[in-house]
Amino acid sequence: MPLKEKLLFLFAIIILCTSGNLSAQGLLDGFMRGKGQIVTALSYSHESFDTYFVGTNNIQNENLGTINTNSINFFAAAGLTDYLDVVVSLPYITARATQGFWSDQKDFQDISLFLKGRILETNFSKNDNLSIIGAMGVIAPLSDYIADAPVSIGNQSTQLEGRFIAQYRTSFGIFVTSQFGYSKRGNVVIDRGLEVSVPDAFDYILRAGGSYKKLYADAWFQHQNSRSGTNIGSGVPFPSNEIDFSRIGFTLYHPIPKIVNLGVALSTGFTLSGRNIGKSDRITASLVYNFSVFKP
Repeated sequence: MPLKEKLLFLFAIIILCTSGNLSAQGLLDGFMRGKGQIVTALSYSHESFDTYFVGTNNIQNENLGTINTNSINFFAAAGLTDYLDVVVSLPYITARATQGFWSDQKDFQDISLFLKGRILETNFSKNDNLSIIGAMGVIAPLSDYIADAPVSIGNQSTQLEGRFIAQYRTSFGIFVTSQFGYSKRGNVVIDRGLEVSVPDAFDYILRAGGSYKKLYADAWFQHQNSRSGTNIGSGVPFPSNEIDFSRIGFTLYHPIPKIVNLGVALSTGFTLSGRNIGKSDRITASLVYNFSVFKP
């Protein structure tokens, strides 16, 4: 595999969203692993905010101070065939507020399991091509964490997701990807005994990147919009809130010298605007390893 192809192949799996509800945008990309090829990543992320959006208004709350979220995430993607991948992610998350009486939360959050298939690939020249990919998956809670609180690691909703990905890749090692997804979210029963509706949501992601020698870099933009929901307020269950946001992020990847198939990545993410969500900054460090279950 050419170096540029290999760098893109390795890096496309880096996890970009690791707190709250783990978004499938960080799990799925426009690259297929290939039959028998497996990519794994172990990531650590830190995210914090002291300002959050109530509706679309920026506020701070001295009873919360700064909310810090740390997470460790295991990710794996395996090529079942040249046209079909299975992708799994398992995060362990801790969240705490520096002020107030809210209890810390720490537990396994939601397991994500997806099947991703290439629908179409068109070559425009020897090395330029357009790929069309579809994916379906489920995201389900693994523990009985508390969802109805400002310090939370998720919303306890089981989600079904469908995603559509289009990627154009050039012979210069540059690619552009657009992705659209829709999440159907089930109702949850909160501790106060109420069954509440968690709003469905759609999102789109734009990503552009490339490689130069052994260095890979990309930039991305994500926007999520919930179809309905409430605003944060007295007596309002947190899982029922409408959560919208716009985020940007950047990533760098480099292989570890003299260690075959192992690399490290650093990524950042910033919340630009939103509704009923923290105005957070995030940094992630990942250790990436790929291998084949078949001999070349």
